[in-house]
Amino acid sequence: MGKKPKTHSSSALSKPEWGLLLLSVVLSGFLMALSLHAGHQPYVSFVVLIPIFVAVRVCLPWQGATCGVVWGLTLLTVSYAGIGPSISLTPATVLALIALPAGYVWFGTALTTRIGFSPFVLAVGWMGVEAALSPTIALNHNEFLDRAWMSWFGSMVAPLLVGFCIALINAVFLELAVCCYATRTGLMRPARSTPESIVASLESFISPLLSVLSARHSRAPPFSRTLC
Repeated sequence: MGKKPKTHSSSALSKPEWGLLLLSVVLSGFLMALSLHAGHQPYVSFVVLIPIFVAVRVCLPWQGATCGVVWGLTLLTVSYAGIGPSISLTPATVLALIALPAGYVWFGTALTTRIGFSPFVLAVGWMGVEAALSPTIALNHNEFLDRAWMSWFGSMVAPLLVGFCIALINAVFLELAVCCYATRTGLMRPARSTPESIVASLESFISPLLSVLSARHSRAPPFSRTLC
C-alpha cells in the first residue's frame, strides 16, 4: 500500500505548504487581472484558477476563505494600479472582491468534504461568482466572445458561459494532474487502462450532478481520500 494522502480532516497545512499556496494564489490573482486587461494573454485564464482549486482540494474551510481573500485583494490591487481591468475603488467594490472569492472557496472546501471534488459543480459556482462581480469588475472575457455567442445566448449570459468553461477547464486540468501524479508515485493503482480511465473521468465531468442529487447514491468521500 502506498502512503495515505492527506485529507480534509487532517491538520492544517504546514508553514512551507501554506506559504507556497498563498504565493500561488497571489500569482493567480495577478495573472487573472493581466489576462483581463485589454485582452492581454487571454489564454492564461485556462490555467490561472488552478491555485484556487488546489485550495478547494487541500484546505480546511477557514484556510480556503483566507486564500479567497488574498486572491480578491490581489485582483483589486493589480486592477486599481492599472494593470488589470478597469475598476472603481469604493467600499462596495472592496467588500465584493473580498467576500465573494472568500465565500466561494470556503463553500467549495466544505462541499468537497461532503461530495468529493467536482469540477462541474465548482464551475457552476464560479459562474455565480462572476455574475455577482459583474457590476463591480469586468470579468467578461470579451476576447473569447464573438457574434455567434452573443446572438445565441445574449450579452448577459454569453460571458457567464465562457467563465463557466474557463473554470471547468482549470478544474479538469487539476483533476488530471492529480490522477497522473498519484498513479506515477504509487498512491493509486488504476483498475483500468489509461484510455478507459480518461473516458471514465470525462463521464464524471459531464454528468456529476446525477450522483450528487440522486437519493439512490450515497455521498462520495472527499476527493483527497480517493484521488480518482
